[in-house]
Amino acid sequence: MSINKINKKILIKLFLIFSFTICWFSISTTFNDLLILQKNKVGLIEVVNFSRHSLIYLCFFSIIGIILLAKIKFGFYNNLTYFFLILYFLFQINGLIITSNSFENISFIISSLTIILTIILIDFFFSNQEKKVFIFISFLILSMVFVLTFFNLISEYLEGKSNLYGHFTENNEFFFNKDSPRSSGIARSCLVLLLILFVIKKMIVKKNFIIEVFKIFFLSVILLYQSRLIILLTIISLILIFIHENKFNLKNLLKFLSIYFVIPLIFSSSVMFYNSEKRYEFRLNEAISEVESVDRFEKKYVYIQIDKSLPLRRFDTFSSGRFDDWQKIFDKIKFKSLLLGYGSQADRYLINQSASNGLIYALISSGILGFIFYVFFSLMILVRLIKNFLNIKNNNYLNFYSSLIVMILLLRSILETSYAVFSIDLIILLTFLSVINVFKKKKLLK
Repeated sequence: MSINKINKKILIKLFLIFSFTICWFSISTTFNDLLILQKNKVGLIEVVNFSRHSLIYLCFFSIIGIILLAKIKFGFYNNLTYFFLILYFLFQINGLIITSNSFENISFIISSLTIILTIILIDFFFSNQEKKVFIFISFLILSMVFVLTFFNLISEYLEGKSNLYGHFTENNEFFFNKDSPRSSGIARSCLVLLLILFVIKKMIVKKNFIIEVFKIFFLSVILLYQSRLIILLTIISLILIFIHENKFNLKNLLKFLSIYFVIPLIFSSSVMFYNSEKRYEFRLNEAISEVESVDRFEKKYVYIQIDKSLPLRRFDTFSSGRFDDWQKIFDKIKFKSLLLGYGSQADRYLINQSASNGLIYALISSGILGFIFYVFFSLMILVRLIKNFLNIKNNNYLNFYSSLIVMILLLRSILETSYAVFSIDLIILLTFLSVINVFKKKKLLK
């Protein structure tokens, strides 16, 4: 290969790392962030959000240019999974044209196509060992999001002023005046970070006490956030990890249960008890401060009225309102519009609420044809995962843990929109799907 071709390949690789990072940092931005000149006040945050979103368009058109100018030929069969996903997102454009849904939502489609095309080129230009750089980038960004969200809230939680579950902050200054991730999203991030730590530990080879401490910490936080789906997926993941990593005997089982179940449960329960005591003190002081003159009888009355139970999550319905949202969506859709869909962000357009289900979101946003491509994409992933887990003992660590992370997001899409829309889930899923993509491709740059 000539020096010119080598230099060109290095430049493309550097650009793909840049594009991948931009996709991460563009999350939560919208087309409205581009209308910076129409805003009364333009500050640093507005400029940052403008840059975050505009760079997505730069990356998108640059990738198209690379594909055309470098005359890259992709094998249709090798990239069939990605092509189905591309078609799914392209079919969302129809709904934006034929309905009154805002055409500005095309930004979500552009963002989705950018990360898909970036991953396709990463598959083309990077070896599996080189792809580890994208795992590290994802780990660092997810860690940053977790730190900004969790540690901003944990102080209030320990003072008894708030709960972790069901919490998110609108116009959070740490996220450039965008909404902070919801509790279920942070719990998901904890589980992904936990599994990446297993990968990092394998890469280090030797035992690392600090990594074990962080694993216990993330497991404890998952319990504190009380997301039922994530807790279930965590248990499934740990069972599969035990099967993959250990010979089945009583000693190994007890050791595994102690580290990854008992210790996190004790730690999270202790924090909940502490929060319960502080919450009681906080509410008692609030109640007493509202009483003009507190005599012994009134103080005793206030004392009795305040709840001193553990801050365990309560549920009005089994689905946490999802079934009602799904019913509202189906009550509003019309068959003619359903053929082509309502476009990107169709759930917000119809009920001003998340669909909380990947399949329902795919149906209403992309129509019947787009929905079929989404299902094909998901089924192809599922088939690949089944093959990997049936051969669980023979999987190398990178393939196993990547499959585990993809499985988590696949299952999460049952009760969350997940990778059906441009999101953290979509980027993570495509990143680790790329790792388990075993097809051999020609890597010739013409």
